Amino acid sequence: MGEERVGDAVSAIASRRLDRLEDFLPRGPVSAEDYISAKHALRWEYSRAYPEKWVASSELAPIFLLAVGKCGTTTATHLLNLPRDVWAYHELAPRLWTATDAARKTPESPVWGALWWNARADILSVISNIGGTFAECNHRLWPLMPSLALAFPQARFLYIIRDLDSSVRSMVNWGWYSRHDRAGIGRPGNPGVNDVRELCAWSWCVGNETIVRLLARLEPWRYAVLPFTAIAHGKLSDLSLMYRDLGIDQPPTEQISLVLDQKHNRQRQKTAVENIWESYKEWENKIFDRVADLTYDKRRAA
Repeated sequence: MGEERVGDAVSAIASRRLDRLEDFLPRGPVSAEDYISAKHALRWEYSRAYPEKWVASSELAPIFLLAVGKCGTTTATHLLNLPRDVWAYHELAPRLWTATDAARKTPESPVWGALWWNARADILSVISNIGGTFAECNHRLWPLMPSLALAFPQARFLYIIRDLDSSVRSMVNWGWYSRHDRAGIGRPGNPGVNDVRELCAWSWCVGNETIVRLLARLEPWRYAVLPFTAIAHGKLSDLSLMYRDLGIDQPPTEQISLVLDQKHNRQRQKTAVENIWESYKEWENKIFDRVADLTYDKRRAA
């Protein structure tokens, strides 16, 4: 991309004439990845060309993703990135990542409270520059949800939930509690619980139970619920509701399909894990009942 075209692109973004982004994309057929890459390249050019324009966080309407992990957060980042005026990132701000990682390990500790204010500064720094809607898709965000909701009263939350069995299989495949510790909130109080599958099931239940409890405190317009099956099976009706509930434009179906096809190709490469701990199924059923209540409240308020 030549300097002259970059300069024109920066001007287009600065004036929020985002309909001109196509002028600066690669010629010929453009894949979803090319589109997203070009859009983010222009965003960084814009951030270099213009100093930070600080605004009150109460005026901002970012999107924060809530999930316990291994439920399509990376794919959701790509889906949110498809609309031209949305800028979605996966674990972008280092200090936000540090705060969320500390919060998930020791949610009762006051230490991460100080980290949150540093993270908030990072978020404001990014949002102030993009000229559109910022979305952070870090799956560790959920322990900080009360702080995020308070600091950004116009923010919306996207909650993605996957069934317990599939989640635990994916967690085990990715080495949770074995090769590395990336669980929801540390470990249960019972030191006798050492089975990796049970630790993953416990983490799934605690994380999702906390998320649904916190979401129930919000007004329905502030959240969207996306079942993982919408990503796994390409349910465009559910994805359309997600875009609508988040207040952003729905991208062309062709672009959505490209992102989902890439996800499906990766999923087929995973290996299966045998049975998980059935004792957590009742806990899972109660959580999904509460998710159904959230969805009902959302549709009734629409």
